[in-house]
Amino acid sequence: MDKMIIGTALDNNLRIIAISAKGTVETARMRHETWPTATAVLGRALIGGLLMSASLQDEQKLTIRFLGDGPVGAVIVDANAEQQVRGYVQEPQVHLPPTFDGKLNVGGAVGQGNLIVSKDLGLGEPYVGQVPIQSGEIATDLAYYYAVSEQTPTVLALGVLVGTDSQVEVAGGYLIQLLPGAPDEIVPDIERRLTDFPNVTTLLKENDRPEYLLSKIFNPDEFEILEKRDVEFRCTCNRERLKDLLGTLEVSELEDMIAKEEETEMICHFCRQRYEFTPEELRLILNEKADI
Repeated sequence: MDKMIIGTALDNNLRIIAISAKGTVETARMRHETWPTATAVLGRALIGGLLMSASLQDEQKLTIRFLGDGPVGAVIVDANAEQQVRGYVQEPQVHLPPTFDGKLNVGGAVGQGNLIVSKDLGLGEPYVGQVPIQSGEIATDLAYYYAVSEQTPTVLALGVLVGTDSQVEVAGGYLIQLLPGAPDEIVPDIERRLTDFPNVTTLLKENDRPEYLLSKIFNPDEFEILEKRDVEFRCTCNRERLKDLLGTLEVSELEDMIAKEEETEMICHFCRQRYEFTPEELRLILNEKADI
């Protein structure tokens, strides 16, 4: 099971979170059959959603939407307070030439547009924040969202390494946030520590435990781990929900589907799970609509 750790650092002036999520991203890759660049895009977004979900409680959940003009199209991620995440890219079969430094071109795949974060905190209408996409690299954009929409200075790093066989070799990330009341000198201190700092995938190749990421930033006596949590790719779809969705169709649409005398297949966008409904089941749904 993939892991998340949550703690504090530098005399409780920082909130720190780190994740190792190879299994989560590889599950998403297999379900959506993503090509390498799309795998990196979706993987980073999933890890970003998990990092952001650490602040959720009980039944709270959040949705991240990157609505860029790049070839992967929309990138959608859902995460909940149990650190269960699901997501998809609109066009999974995207692989671009690498950037000048040999990295997967995530920014080029996402393009320019808007990042929208919706948080359902159980208070009625969800909180929605929107900012322009800054780079398409995911981490930079989520940090910018925190700075603009939540006024929380945040450092966020994400990484997904895809092997020559297109499988995920390592994946993870970390988040560092300034807590209220932190002294001004904390910011230049963190900037100094992260200058020329190795990227996430380089560190996770050395040691894939999330503690290792934080240990390269802080000395052992400078941070404390308060919680360890499991994280995973898990979808909330089920047959009953898809049946309810069919029930929202117009009567004429259901009648057309029944007339084909074939099974109707429904596919969940988030996990690619397939659900089949027979003409008899569709007739029952149609009859239920007639009774309402």
